[in-house]
Formats: sequence, C-alpha cells, structure tokens
Amino acid sequence: MRKFIFQILLFILIPTILLGIYYISTSTIHKFLPSKSYYYDDFNSAFDSKDADVLALGNSKLLSALCNQTYNKLTDKKLYNLGVAASNISVSRLILESYLNRTNKLPEMILLEVSWFTFNPNRTGFNKISGDLLIKDIKLVRYTFQYDNLFRYYFISSFNQYIKKRNNKSLSWNMEKRDSYDTKIYELNHESFKSLFPNNKAGIDKKLLADFNAFVDLCKKNNITLILFSAPEDEEYCLLQKDRNMIYKIFYDTESRYKNVYYLNYTLGGKYYNKSFENWLYNSHHIQANDLFTKKLLYDIDNHSSIKK
Repeated sequence: MRKFIFQILLFILIPTILLGIYYISTSTIHKFLPSKSYYYDDFNSAFDSKDADVLALGNSKLLSALCNQTYNKLTDKKLYNLGVAASNISVSRLILESYLNRTNKLPEMILLEVSWFTFNPNRTGFNKISGDLLIKDIKLVRYTFQYDNLFRYYFISSFNQYIKKRNNKSLSWNMEKRDSYDTKIYELNHESFKSLFPNNKAGIDKKLLADFNAFVDLCKKNNITLILFSAPEDEEYCLLQKDRNMIYKIFYDTESRYKNVYYLNYTLGGKYYNKSFENWLYNSHHIQANDLFTKKLLYDIDNHSSIKK
C-alpha cells in the first residue's frame, strides 16, 4: 500500500516540479515579441524596468491617439504605452494588474482610453497577449476559468517564443503621418458600421463592465490617479450611436463616485469636443495627428482644476 501511495505521489509530484521549472525559466527569459498590435518595446521596457511614472492602456484608439515621443518631450515623466489593438477592457485590466503585481514603484497616473464600444463584446476581444501576461505573472492563473482563452494563449505564446523564428525585429504598431491636418480626408463607412452595430447600439456586456470596475478599483486601491478619456470621433459617427448617452453616463458616474478619477470627453457633446478634431482623424474613430492630440490632452490635464499634478 505504501509503495502504491509513493508511486501516486511521484506521478503527481514529478510533472508538477517539471512544470514549475519550465514556468520559472520561461518567465525569466520571456520577451514580448514584435507585433503590429502593440508597441513591443514599451511592453518589454515596462515589465523589465518596472519604473513607469505613467501607463497608458486601451485598444487601437489609444495607440492612434497617443504619441510617446511628444509626451516624453513635453514632460519629465516616463510613459509606457501598453495599448493593444482590438483588445477589450478585460485585457487592459490584466495588463495593469500584472504590471502592478511585479513592480515596487507604483505609477503616478494611468491613462485609459474609453469609448462608446468599450462594453461591446464584438468590436474588441480577448487578445493573445494575455498568454504573455500569464507567463510573466503566475498570479493571473486564478483567472483561467474566468477567461476561457487565457491558458490556451499561454501555450501559444510559449510556442511562439521557442519554436517560431521571428526575424522582423522592426515589426510594431504604426500609424502613417500626413504633412498637414487642415482638412477632413475620410468618409464614414456606413456598411462597416452596420455590420458591427446592426441596431446602432453598442450595449453593455456585464463581464466587460465588471472588468472596467475592477480596473478602476485597482487604481483606487493603489492610490493612482486615473484619467479616463474618450479620443475624438467623427460627428456623424457619434450621431449614429443610439445608446451613447447610456454608455458615457458610466464614465461620468465613475468620475463622480471615485476620488482621483477624472473623465475627459473629446467626442460629440463632451466638454472637450471640437468639430475641428475631424481634420485630425484617419477615419471615423482613429486619430492620425496623434502628436497634436497628445499636446491637447497634456494641456487639458495640466490645466484641470482638480487633477493632482
């Protein structure tokens, strides 16, 4: 009987030890690979140095709106842009939590781009970068059953690291520039809009709303100033959004309910809206003149009467 129990223990213990060794070695040398979906240099620098003054999070709207070079030139703060294209608020929540789990120096400020479709489960999704985060931070394993793809993406990320050869070291998120931004260059794609939002409503997914609230709570718990902002969008695009007031009320209510949370709305009806922003856009909801918008965002933060500097 003792021999049988011993064999069972060995059967369980040896794979566990091997998995533990594999995880530790993977976590230690793991790097975020080049990708068109994010600034991989920012991710690697942030998770290696753990010295951010400011973290920026969101999806492609954040990536297209914020210019790292302009931000760093105008401030003495160390900013890491950890946005991921096509990712939802759940991914932003995991990125922030993983970073906070690994650093001894808390960021002073978090910038989170939010929009009409922040709580829509179809417009954005659960990104593969979550697997990289799990490699970096074993504490995220507790979310394995909350996010169906988390563990699967972990193995995909591991496979990419050790099996695939990625030679294009320059591959990263990129938004082309124009010489001037004095005219509007795009037309609203109604067909694309209708395919994504057939009833002109983005809706509120309960899980995404819960992750947004969890994101806010992480900032509150760690006494980090949180700046929510909605980057400029086309006026016609905004007018098609039938439930926009219901969505934006969540952001305004969050600002009212929490200390050190502020909301800057650059879309139609918002305090910071300006029709001329349409000249800065690449399409209905992505900025091309991110250097100009970054200057505007910094100006508004610096001149906000309540935001702690």
